[in-house]
Amino acid sequence: MSSLSDVSVVSTSFFAGFVVVTLIALAATVLLLTRLASRRRRTHAAEHVDQRRGRFRWRRRFFVAALPAVLVCQLLVTGLAATKINMSLRFATTIGQVAQLATGPDHASGPTRLAPVTTPSAADGGEGDEAPQTDAPSTPDPAYVASLEQTTEEDNTYKTTFHGPASDITDDVWFWTPRGYSPTDGKSYNVLVFLHGVPGAADGMVSSLDLGAQVQAAIDDGRLPPTIIVVPSLNADATQRSAPDCADVVGRAKVGTWIQEDVPKMVQATFSGARTDREGWALGGVSSGGYCAVWTTIMRSDVYSSAISMSGYDVPDVGGLSTPELRKQNTLSTLVDNQPHEPINLWLLGAQDDPLDQGSITNLPPAVEGDDTVEVDRPVSGGHSWALWKEQTPVFLTWWSQRSGVNPNGAAPPTAAPTPTPTATPTADDSSGADPAPDAAGTSAGESGSNGMMHRLARSFTQIRGTGIIMMLSLATIALLLACLSQPTPRAVENGESGTVARSGEGDSADEAGGAGDTDGHDGGGDGPAPSARWTTAARVAARAGLLVGTCVLTMFLVGLISNRIGAFYLTWSEAWADIGPALR
Repeated sequence: MSSLSDVSVVSTSFFAGFVVVTLIALAATVLLLTRLASRRRRTHAAEHVDQRRGRFRWRRRFFVAALPAVLVCQLLVTGLAATKINMSLRFATTIGQVAQLATGPDHASGPTRLAPVTTPSAADGGEGDEAPQTDAPSTPDPAYVASLEQTTEEDNTYKTTFHGPASDITDDVWFWTPRGYSPTDGKSYNVLVFLHGVPGAADGMVSSLDLGAQVQAAIDDGRLPPTIIVVPSLNADATQRSAPDCADVVGRAKVGTWIQEDVPKMVQATFSGARTDREGWALGGVSSGGYCAVWTTIMRSDVYSSAISMSGYDVPDVGGLSTPELRKQNTLSTLVDNQPHEPINLWLLGAQDDPLDQGSITNLPPAVEGDDTVEVDRPVSGGHSWALWKEQTPVFLTWWSQRSGVNPNGAAPPTAAPTPTPTATPTADDSSGADPAPDAAGTSAGESGSNGMMHRLARSFTQIRGTGIIMMLSLATIALLLACLSQPTPRAVENGESGTVARSGEGDSADEAGGAGDTDGHDGGGDGPAPSARWTTAARVAARAGLLVGTCVLTMFLVGLISNRIGAFYLTWSEAWADIGPALR
């Protein structure tokens, strides 16, 4: 079982095998439907006694045999599309990880408690625990020196499976180094640590955001000093894969220690030029990883001086910090005000049409005070998507390059960046302070009257989250499924296809050219089926195949639309296609 759980679901061989299995299942199901139909026609002529009961019994047998086969085909086609998308976006990389996502986390009984977090002593005025040293020793600790495996020659991407001495976590960490990097080149390298969301994996983060190429471009044009990218996995176990933590939650994997201590020390021990001062370190993330980036930077400002949150949250949404015992005090807008920390810099990205990150955009910036700085980038559209995050990566790189201490050899020249769209002024009806949120059909709450109702109705059938289009697609899927499973009624066979031959009990030798899919009859005493019968059989097989493929494709789209509505990822078709289109190619 362990070997099966380790099978990669992002490899070309796995996808090719999935394609073969799906095609075999489709072909077998078409054959099954055709054979069942022909068997019914051959036995129908003998059903003279109590034909109604015979028809019911036959249809029941037909559905029992055929329906499961069609459902399996629907499942396989949907899974095949999901596999293709996952190969690009990397939500899971092995069968075991897929199973962990499907089963969900194990909910521990009793109250959730947070383990003590070591905070900078300077922020406490000399009181409290001493913060761990971030200065790399002259001789690196062998326990923190990682063995790197180069994954590609072209983009300087490396991987290691590292055991953290402090956290006791063994997991993957991915790296990208700039062009010409050498441990003996005498250069000083900034470090950008990036966190994935849930579901997600470290594998593919650099390529999904085109992060390496964009950092290299910033280095080449002088905006950013030489920088190493580090992407640690947050999937220490099944619980962390389904409900990842940023912190050391009692009874769970010590992911907080993994991000705050083990990964920084490993980078400094493995890359001799990595900077050891906090100004050279930034922590970023997407979605739940964006929340984790800000949370960790507040809690461990002695390690990270800047945080980048791309569509992150204000209130913890997953993991141990989202429990009732810990949720309130770990809301970022509360934490940044109450938790002592050294000065930090925050960059927050949130599209106006993304309801998931509205709290971080509206509540967190006003809470940032004192020597802390915050900048908000709020595009009009983009949703909760990889396309948005990739598009805005140059913006945060420019912002980070202009923070104090990031360029030790001099400040980077200012580079014009897109001007964030101002936030709409909150109204009395908008207690959250966010823009009026669109409903599932994509309409705002301000529309009213008959025109508003007609507009909402129309949009519900055209918008990607619309209930109308989901209902319409559901009905179409059911209709195609029933058409795929349908059989001619005995009366139709008698009157429309077999004529008086079937009624006279001679159905086994009838010429079924008018509608039979398989026949034992002969045309005028010939040695085989009539040519017209063979053409009719081929037409029936093609029709069955078309109906089966159609219902499978509609099921795939329906599952995608329902998942998007529940997850609130994309608001428009163009946003969805920007992510999914390239992944399907």
